[in-house]
Amino acid sequence: MSDYKDYHRNAWPEVVARLREIGISEMRIYLLDRRMFMYMEAVDGFDPARDFPKLNEVPRYREWMS
Repeated sequence: MSDYKDYHRNAWPEVVARLREIGISEMRIYLLDRRMFMYMEAVDGFDPARDFPKLNEVPRYREWMS
């Protein structure tokens, strides 16, 4: 679990920039034991079904996720 935290604490600038580009202005991930909770703020009109897949259009984002 500490590896996961370290990896996400140091998100690549390109990943953060891509999140902003699709309309996510704030994102926090909280871990409590084996439970995870994600809090997210997004621009008006953000549609997760439409906009989250856009993340994968950028090779650097796909590299981050692999």
